[in-house]
Amino acid sequence: MEVLAEIKDGYKELKQDLKQELETSQKELKQHLEVSQKGLRNDLHSEIVSLLGKQLQRIRADFKAQLQNIHSRLARQISEVTSKLTIIDQKVFQEIEETKEVMAGLEHANRDELQQGLEKLKI
Repeated sequence: MEVLAEIKDGYKELKQDLKQELETSQKELKQHLEVSQKGLRNDLHSEIVSLLGKQLQRIRADFKAQLQNIHSRLARQISEVTSKLTIIDQKVFQEIEETKEVMAGLEHANRDELQQGLEKLKI
């Protein structure tokens, strides 16, 4: 019976030792897991910040290119409109001068000359 009692006592001690080692191992694993998770969180945060920075740079570059493109098109359109307005202005000035010349010529004109002058003016 003593042997059986010794075996039971040994078994109880072994069971307690295993239980204590298991608890210690669980605590160590928890601590290690927490440290690993914190490291992963920090790594993930850094990666997200880096990716967002790159994305923002790309968006800024795209936006800047679009604005430059719009600016170039507007400058070209302004130049075209300015040229067209200059041509229109010259034509109007030329027509005014021609009208003045015809009117000046009609000042002392006879009936036929008046009719020809009005036809030139398209009145």
